[in-house]
Order: sequence, then structure tokens, then C-alpha cells
Amino acid sequence: MIAIFSLAAGPQWLGLLTAATWLPWLVIGIPAGVIVDRSSPRTVMIIANLVTMAALATVPVAALVDRLSLPQLVLVALVTGCCIVFFRSAYPGLVATLVPPGHLESANSRLYGSQSTAEMAGPGIAGAITQLGSAALGMLAQLIGLAASTVCLVALSRVERHVIHEPGSVRRRVADGFGSVFGDPVLRNMTVAGGMANFGLTGIMTVLLLFLTAELGLPPGGAGAVLTVGMAGGIAGAAAAPALSRILGSARLLRTTQALQPVVVLVPLAGAGAAGWAVVTAAWFALAFVTVGGNVVRSSWLQRYVQPGLLARSITVSQLINYGTMPLAALVSGALGANLGLRPTMLIMVGAVLVAAIWLNSGPLRGRRALPNARTAPHRAAAAEPRPSN
Repeated sequence: MIAIFSLAAGPQWLGLLTAATWLPWLVIGIPAGVIVDRSSPRTVMIIANLVTMAALATVPVAALVDRLSLPQLVLVALVTGCCIVFFRSAYPGLVATLVPPGHLESANSRLYGSQSTAEMAGPGIAGAITQLGSAALGMLAQLIGLAASTVCLVALSRVERHVIHEPGSVRRRVADGFGSVFGDPVLRNMTVAGGMANFGLTGIMTVLLLFLTAELGLPPGGAGAVLTVGMAGGIAGAAAAPALSRILGSARLLRTTQALQPVVVLVPLAGAGAAGWAVVTAAWFALAFVTVGGNVVRSSWLQRYVQPGLLARSITVSQLINYGTMPLAALVSGALGANLGLRPTMLIMVGAVLVAAIWLNSGPLRGRRALPNARTAPHRAAAAEPRPSN
């Protein structure tokens, strides 16, 4: 919203900003995984939060002195993107050390539910602040949230259990990370499907806010409200995932959630006016429901399936593909949006989401009720590595 309403950014600048957020996964993702696997996850997350707060604080300060610019926003996006790499690489390991394996689905349901709550409230708050004053001031709400997160992480110092890591060269540890993902047919299939789906969804989200305001005629507060109500689906999906996994089976649920993601096609097909706004809201609700529900199942399984001392590296290798496609998608979407228009661009990106659904459902999970158990999986590349003890 800052780029659009304060600096009049067009599709290409929005693509560049989105690309800057996700580019660090390609550049530092693998080294970050090695560092996290040899560090305390809680400490890594605290440092990432503090650096993010420092970077974000420069935005309202620059706005107050009338020095805010689009290049500064790109630089801030790069810095915060690097911090996100470390934070997201560390938190699954922290959860795995705090929660017994049998309770991971319940724990991840609460985590993804709280994340969706923040994502639900964020657009609405930002839209309201933008209409009342300056979009840059909306950054203050994010700073408050980061401060609260840091306080909670500091409070975990008494309960965090540290994992003893096996020694080894950086090259060997990186190779183990790649082997754990690409040497396993299930992880490999999930990773490729995730990369394709994220390409499409990122392309859609790159131009979504501009589409809502320019094509559908929504004011900033209205666009924020549509996204807020839609993201409530993430909360519902996180809450329902554990029960649905027990009823359907984890593999069936994962296939189903991926198959339903192309419902996002309703967004570019929507027209202006109240009916179109309702369609976008419903489609975004459904997309958030299946995406977050699938993420709960996938994350919980991964935390059980991968050895603790290998978890961060496996995650960063997967995210190298999952998130590595996102900067490319943002640049492609920005360029297509500027030349073809917003609706055709979003429809093209829906095609990538559809291909991802077909890929996952035709892979090794086809016909399975449950995801494979870590103790019986025959293709794990790191199976010969001694399992670290807590």
C-alpha cells in the first residue's frame, strides 16, 4: 500500500518489490540453513526480528522527513527478506524441540492460525490507516507485532531444548540437505509442486492490490477489508486441518488442498461492484483455507519425517525451489501486467497453480491415505546419519 498510494508505483515497481522480498531465498537460503542447523533456533529468530524492526523503522522516519522513495522500499524489502529466510528456517526446528511428535499437528494449527490472524488483520489496519493518514504510518503496527514476537521468544529461554549436532564440513552438510530433499520421491514431488504453485500465487498477489483498486474500483480501506475477510479462511483452515487429517488421512488431505487451489481463478473473473467484491472475498477465503490447511499438514509431517539436525537444511533446500520461483514470478507478473493488463496476467498465473495441482496429485502420493512414516521411509538420503539426541 505504501508503494501504491504514497509513491504511485505501477505493476513493474510492484514486481520489483515483491521480487526483492523473495530473492534472498535464492542467494542465502542454503548457507542460512547450515547456520541455523548449528545454532539455537530461538537466538536466530530473535536476531532476525531485531534486524527487521530496524529496517522497517526507516520507512516511517523517511516519510516524516519527506525522503521516502521506491528504491528505499526495495532495499528494505531485501533486508527484511534476508531476515525472513533465517526466521522461517529456524522456527520449525524450535517447534520440533518444544512439542512432542504426537502433538505437532495441534501446535502447527495454532501457529498457522495466529499467523493467519495477523495476515487477516494487517490489510484492514493498513487500509484504514492509509485512508486516515499516511500509508507509511501503517508500518508501526508491524513494528509492534515484531516487538511482541521478540518478547515471546526471549521468554522461551527456559524451556528450549538444544539439539546436539553432528560435526561435518559445510560442503557435506549442504550436500546432505540437497540429498534429503531430492533423494526422496515424496519430498521432491512436494517441493516441485510448491514451486509451481508459489510461482502462480505470487504472480497473482503481485498485482492483486492494484487490480482491486484500479479494476474493481475499491478504495484502500475496501481493498484491505476484502483481503481481511478473505484471509479469515486461513484461520479456519488451520483450525480444521488436524481433524480433517485424521478423517481423510494426511496424504489425501494434502492432495485435496492442492487440487482446490485453482479456485483463485474466480478473482480475475470478478467484475466491478458489490457482486464482484463478494466473489473475490469468497475466492480468497477458499484459497486461504486450503493453502493454510495444507501447510499445517505438510509442516507437521516434515518435522517428524526429517531428523532434527537436518531439518533447517531440508527446509531451506525445499524453499530454494518453493520461494525461489517467487521473485521470478513477481518480475514476470509485473512485466505482463504493464503490457497485457492485470486480468490476463492473473489468468496466466492461475495456469501455474493448476499445473502444480496436477503434478502433486499424479506423483507418489497418489492413492495413499497417509504420508509416509519417518521410521519406514526407504528413500531418505540421510538415513545413515546418526540421529542427534536432545
